Amino acid sequence: MIYPGVFILFTEYVEGETIAALARSLGGVEEDGARSITRQILSGVEHIHRQGLIHHDIKGENILISSTGCVKIADAGMTRIDVSDARVLASPFLAPEVYMTVDFDCAIDIWSVGAVIVELLTGRHPWADASVAFLLLKAPEFESPDVKMTGPLKTLCSQVFCSPQNRASATTLLSHPWILGCDHS
Repeated sequence: MIYPGVFILFTEYVEGETIAALARSLGGVEEDGARSITRQILSGVEHIHRQGLIHHDIKGENILISSTGCVKIADAGMTRIDVSDARVLASPFLAPEVYMTVDFDCAIDIWSVGAVIVELLTGRHPWADASVAFLLLKAPEFESPDVKMTGPLKTLCSQVFCSPQNRASATTLLSHPWILGCDHS
């Protein structure tokens, strides 16, 4: 039976777990594992952005990893073309500009990918102990969390945890030396 005004979405079943659960159970993953997962996330984000969409809710709980290591981005419930009607929820994965204005673009997803990288490495939410007030106050600072990482990953994070005007695109990040596995440190 079809219901007027009801949209039903069928999605692929992924047998596995979220990367948040994986990282938490391991107490964080090694950089090589984080690199492989991040490369797949960025490929998915690049595809979303090429469609003119913003996912708006990239976080470890919304990224699935299959038993074979295949990564899938899930929960497109907040995906937007026009962000003027987007709800702002306090989350350590949201880019700071989301708290400051409704004028944001796909760069917010890139910040969120950076937050997911931190979660992968540490097994914890970025800014895990932060209050909502802190999340709102950190907005103008555009700083990455203090996490031990190699030089190439620090460089990548500097292109992610920065002002939206300077933030790299998914396409640019896919050719970054850290993603490609090059170590120039």
